[in-house]
Amino acid sequence: MSHRIVIDLHARKVVAGEHRYYRAWHYMSVPDLKYMQQILDETFDDIFDDPAGYEFEVIAEPPLWALKAWPWPRLPALTDDDPD
Repeated sequence: MSHRIVIDLHARKVVAGEHRYYRAWHYMSVPDLKYMQQILDETFDDIFDDPAGYEFEVIAEPPLWALKAWPWPRLPALTDDDPD
């Protein structure tokens, strides 16, 4: 599975993200974004100071995919932890 995320360098927060599975990009749920934030905080906390060192691209505006509204009612993603 591939991921793409948007981080706010000044706020030091993950603000958007997507997973790629079944040959398509799917939005990350809020718990997924919190988990990505936890990974960065615990393992790669210097990414906010030197994003280029991790091959992150620094851009002025968020990409269009990060601005798209989520489908509503929200469709469950593969990573949602709903009891069966």
